[in-house]
Amino acid sequence: MSQAFERFAAYVKLSDQMIEQASKEEVAEVARVLALHLAHYQNKYGAIPVAESLQLMLTETIDDEQAKTLADGFEVLIEVMKSVATPEGAH
Repeated sequence: MSQAFERFAAYVKLSDQMIEQASKEEVAEVARVLALHLAHYQNKYGAIPVAESLQLMLTETIDDEQAKTLADGFEVLIEVMKSVATPEGAH
């Protein structure tokens, strides 16, 4: 198993645990922060086709480059989840 795939698998596992422990309100706040994050990126660099992202998430086999992209995305998710779950002032 490649390093990229191992990283992706670890982040999926961790994000699943974090989502399971999060409240509905925390998950909603994470979605809002990620939407703003995406809007900022799109304003600066251009649109990211949603269909391509969905296709990557739904594919059954991935290569190292795709695993790296997915791992990078899940890393952002985990960072935002940690930020939302951490009380203000505890950062």
